[in-house]
Amino acid sequence: MQELKVGTLLQGGKYRIVNKLGQGGFGITYMAITKGSLSGSLGGMSVDVPVVIKEFFMEDFCVRAEGDTRVHVTSTTMRGQTERYRQKFIKEARNISAMSHPNIVQVMDVFEENDTVYYVMQYLEGGTLRQMMDNQGRIPEEQALKYIHDIANALSYMHQERHMCHLDVKPSNIMLNGEGRAMLIDFGISKNYTDDGNETSNTLLGLSKGYAPMEQYQNLLHDFSPVTDIYSLGATLLALLTGKVPPEAVIVNEDGLGEKPEYISAQTWKAISAAMQPKRRERPQTIDAFLSIIDNPQEQTNQQANLDETIRINDSERFSEETRIIDNHSEGLTPPPYNFPEGNPQNIPGQQPPYFPDNSHEISNPFPQKKNNTWVYIVVFFVAAIFSWIVYTVIKSSSEGQASSDRVTMVDSLATDTLAVDTFVSDVEPAPVVEPAPNKKDSAPKAPAKTSQSKSAKQSTRNSSSQNVNRTDSRRNQSHSRPSSNNNSNHDSDGDIILE
Repeated sequence: MQELKVGTLLQGGKYRIVNKLGQGGFGITYMAITKGSLSGSLGGMSVDVPVVIKEFFMEDFCVRAEGDTRVHVTSTTMRGQTERYRQKFIKEARNISAMSHPNIVQVMDVFEENDTVYYVMQYLEGGTLRQMMDNQGRIPEEQALKYIHDIANALSYMHQERHMCHLDVKPSNIMLNGEGRAMLIDFGISKNYTDDGNETSNTLLGLSKGYAPMEQYQNLLHDFSPVTDIYSLGATLLALLTGKVPPEAVIVNEDGLGEKPEYISAQTWKAISAAMQPKRRERPQTIDAFLSIIDNPQEQTNQQANLDETIRINDSERFSEETRIIDNHSEGLTPPPYNFPEGNPQNIPGQQPPYFPDNSHEISNPFPQKKNNTWVYIVVFFVAAIFSWIVYTVIKSSSEGQASSDRVTMVDSLATDTLAVDTFVSDVEPAPVVEPAPNKKDSAPKAPAKTSQSKSAKQSTRNSSSQNVNRTDSRRNQSHSRPSSNNNSNHDSDGDIILE
């Protein structure tokens, strides 16, 4: 057993537990009775006054033994973490008790008992808007807008007067009092900020699927900014009008919100679309800016050009509105498994985009239209053409250089072959020339040519291996022309032919 038994007394009998109303990740909520006095003309009398008591009880880390009212932490390793949550619970309860607004539930008492913490709130008999949705489905637009105005007034008071963000606005955290007025409850994960806009603590962070924007998943709530609550308020309005939990922020970021349902007015749809923009700077920056889209349609005719996506909600889907805990100090809890685009400035832990002044409600379209990228294609085409020309020029130059190199190599080869032929021819002795036999009648004896000269020429021919064929042929002609006479020949004294 986890909850207190019916009839349990707290604060020495001041409060008596009547029944359990609900339980979440941070605590258990009870209906209880306290004694009050009623004075009139006949004097005073004691009456039972119903109240709501919230007990700090983390269901993942806390237990209560059978028959025991004390709360125990399941693990010694989680004790320090649980104590941090407990101190925050006390701090937030005291902050709420200091607030006074007709649309914020009144906290009447805060006390510690049973090794845990309790705070006492006024009882609201009308139930939550989530219970109303479960019972009747969609809520008529006029009625839903009335509730949204009530909660918007409460948030505006928190933002401007208390420097607080609720961070968990959703139908199950909005109750109705006996007069039908919407009241904001459950400040378990709210954050306080200094006058300079800095958070006073970073102990705890939670989120509810469908109502939490991107920055809440990424734990980028270090600086004061009302736009996180504005996103949740727009998502709450969408839920009231459709009877279903809105798509998660990751789906809205990728696919947009979509086509307007026929039963939602155009102006209300514009307000929802503006509030649920994935980027913080594109949302209305204040509650007043958000309400102006709803209340002043003539001033907001250019808020949105069209909505061309489809809402990603299945009629059969029903999501839980349970608040999920995300704690950057936690040893046992991990953030939800969502991956966000790298390079996005909102994806840098510990950093927050600059605060934007109250002018985002003047945007012409809550869903930005796709830009005309024709000029991008033209630039890409020219860059590709220039690159192709450069590649072609390089390849052509390389081919011409290779061809030139081949021609030089061929010429060098031919020159080498020619030199080899010259060397071979020069090493071969010319064949002896045999003159025809002279006619003895017509011939006259001539002085024999000097043998030494002929031998010298032969020796010169052998040693001139580097000379070309033309020079060798010239020597041959010279050698043949020396005995130039058809009727004359050279003979020695014995009448033999002398060979040169």
